Amino acid sequence: MPEKRFKALPIPFRYVLLTAVLLIFIFVLQAFISYSMRQRESFQINENSFTSYIEEGMPDSIAAKLEPLQNEEFWGERDFLNALMKFLSEDEAMAYTSMILKYSRRAPEPFNWLANIQFTASNYILWAFLTPLTYYLLTLFPLDKSGSWTQKIIHLLLSVLVSAFHEVFSTFIYFFPMYLSGYLTLTPEFMSHVTAGLPAGVISRFVEYWLIIGVLIAISYYRQFRSKQLELLTVERELSKAQLNALKMQLHPHFLFNTLHTISSLMEKNIEDAQSVVSKLGHLLRNILEQDQRNTIPLADEIKYISSYLDIEQVRFNDRLKVVYEIPADTLKAAVPNLILQPLVENAVKHGFSRRTDAGKIRVASHRDGDRLILTVEDDGKGIAEPASIQDCSGIGIKNVKGRLKEMYKGDFQFVIASPNQEGFIARIVIPFQLAQGEGIG
Repeated sequence: MPEKRFKALPIPFRYVLLTAVLLIFIFVLQAFISYSMRQRESFQINENSFTSYIEEGMPDSIAAKLEPLQNEEFWGERDFLNALMKFLSEDEAMAYTSMILKYSRRAPEPFNWLANIQFTASNYILWAFLTPLTYYLLTLFPLDKSGSWTQKIIHLLLSVLVSAFHEVFSTFIYFFPMYLSGYLTLTPEFMSHVTAGLPAGVISRFVEYWLIIGVLIAISYYRQFRSKQLELLTVERELSKAQLNALKMQLHPHFLFNTLHTISSLMEKNIEDAQSVVSKLGHLLRNILEQDQRNTIPLADEIKYISSYLDIEQVRFNDRLKVVYEIPADTLKAAVPNLILQPLVENAVKHGFSRRTDAGKIRVASHRDGDRLILTVEDDGKGIAEPASIQDCSGIGIKNVKGRLKEMYKGDFQFVIASPNQEGFIARIVIPFQLAQGEGIG
């Protein structure tokens, strides 16, 4: 739900939100670093320090060497010692360093969160408002191959202007409220100090600008990548659907031709049976057309189609054909490819029964084995030594079954035709067990 709401926002607002989150993270990190630095020991040489030095016996000549460091503050013992080494000889440092450290050490000052938040927030909040402008400049003067060198140079110059504007404006909004409240006096010395710091600030803002540009480019590339992925998935799905439809259209005329051939042969023998077959065929085709838009249907519907087809064949063979259905209730709602069993049943009639003069049996079964659904079509006709020759033949029905299974399940299926002891055929399909669309458990 939050993702949908985020995607519903206009693109510039998305970038503002993402940049704000990034800047808040940077701010927290910077505040933590500042807090850690402020908790370190600080050292400062002042008048009280000099008094303590003299009282402890430091010569005036040594104390005089330390006067350039007076009132300067040093964070950490190492920084302070490095400064001392510039003014003291090795012998003097050996003799007086412990004394200097003892009387120059200052207790850590409390960290002023309000002052740090005020300064940092004025910087990053302004960047959040300038992000749409940054995004606009990126689209107007792109940095990828679509942009010319002239556009890239213009973008570079504009980035300097944006950085300068940011530094001047953020400095203004930081100090001006202090001036209005009387907390700050704008003396010439103070203004000179602020002005002297502007160039360094512009450089910092320039770096921050290009960091934001990097984030925007990364987001843009990610969106393009996701768009390409969705496009490829859509194309692949449409191609798969077109191929499945083509296979189904190939199967329909094949099935219809065989049934019409049955009707033709009955017209010369028994007109009533022929009329019965025509009626059953009309009922069967009506059901097929109603489900034609679905590539998968519940197994219960598939069994209805097979039952209608075998009813036609039973009329053709004067009820010499016996059909046995073994379909457990827990498999009736399983999703199976539309008309996937019809070619197998047709093959069972053709190879297992049509050349016999006695009665024959066809068994249609299903069962669930964990997360797999197993479909079986078995006949008791005359088998052959190499059933693989049928599985690899060029017949439309078998090729159709193999093609549709491969298209729908890729490599996650099994399709085997066997002839145990050369007695009849067993065609077995193993596919993932899934409930048909719109079906529930229970």
